[in-house]
Amino acid sequence: MNMKAQEQLKSISLRMSRLTNLYIKWAEKHNINYNTLTVLYILKMEKDLITQKQISYKYQIPKQTVNNVIKALNNDGYVTLVTEEKDKREKKIFLSEKGLEFSKELLFPLFEIEERVVRKIGDEMTQQLINSLSTFGDVFEQEMR
Repeated sequence: MNMKAQEQLKSISLRMSRLTNLYIKWAEKHNINYNTLTVLYILKMEKDLITQKQISYKYQIPKQTVNNVIKALNNDGYVTLVTEEKDKREKKIFLSEKGLEFSKELLFPLFEIEERVVRKIGDEMTQQLINSLSTFGDVFEQEMR
């Protein structure tokens, strides 16, 4: 590998790790783990009811991780599971009243921070970031085949 590419990939990796670690710190500050934060974030952001399988596929989280988090959230009364009419094996997940209140306390301050960041860096740079990460991921996935 040439030195320039190696340095660029190292730089990408460091920045991706930094962003992930910022979310990990947020989770730790609020006494939950990163996977729980991630699933709650997804449940709050998704407009439609979503299944564990959809979370795992769409957000690239291992099925067992999603299952463990949903079980814990269900046991704590934060989510409710509703069996699908079409496929009895699938259950739609939604936040209970307790879950909505908990996620409001946990996520709304985080959403406000994220929105301030987007405002500060601007729409154009935000869109460039989205496009760059999408392209990088698509090409990486193609190369792995």
